Amino acid sequence: MILKNLLKTKITVKHPCQSSPVFMFYKRFWGGKTDTEMKNLEVINFCLFNRIGFCKLGKIKSITMKITIDVAQFRYDVNYLKSIPRGPYINVYPEFINYFRLLSKIEKHHLVISSHFVYGWMPTILKLDLKKCEKILEYLNDAKAGKELNHQEISEIKDCVNHSMVGTSKLLHFVNPDLYAIWDSRVCNYFIKSNFNYQVNNIATYQNYLDELRILAVNDDFKVLHKQIDDYCQYPVSSLRAIELVIFEASKNSQHK
Repeated sequence: MILKNLLKTKITVKHPCQSSPVFMFYKRFWGGKTDTEMKNLEVINFCLFNRIGFCKLGKIKSITMKITIDVAQFRYDVNYLKSIPRGPYINVYPEFINYFRLLSKIEKHHLVISSHFVYGWMPTILKLDLKKCEKILEYLNDAKAGKELNHQEISEIKDCVNHSMVGTSKLLHFVNPDLYAIWDSRVCNYFIKSNFNYQVNNIATYQNYLDELRILAVNDDFKVLHKQIDDYCQYPVSSLRAIELVIFEASKNSQHK
């Protein structure tokens, strides 16, 4: 009954106390391996930090993490990016983009190949689930054509690609870099200092992130910054890739606020 009530709650998490003995006790039982388990742990974490008992959670509706981008901070982060050497991924990135750009239609073969090269950017072994292959191909071709996929469609791709929002975001980005951005723990940490696995793997958080990137992309100041990022990469990149690259590198900068 407690778990059912927890799944119906809406909470804005402030700071974690994941090192607390009580939290670790619950983590031993719920593991945190699935979205449901991580949501349960997140709610427990909130309760521990805010000294709220489970009996008081009835009026709270779901966990939310608000993502916002400060333009002044982003301008500073662009300058930081220009001060560091270009990483190896920047050199090979255009090849991944061109792989999909040259395809007229994404087929099963392309899904298998691209999922594995996406995971070449990740420290995890890929387990590709092709049970809904036809649907996944339909969604990917829709994304390639410029459709903004909904929560359910992204969820089904995620189930196919290791149940990973990170892997899904990279696949979607290479399919259509103008519409989808890469999302991972480093990017998440730029916005959410309490870097929960639940939030990194949360589709709604990813969609909120995309919304914020699209807002910045049409900001009057961004055009000049975008040109600076293109110059750094030594080739043109989409607006969303430009912003994500800055965020990714800035997240490890100790001067990032």
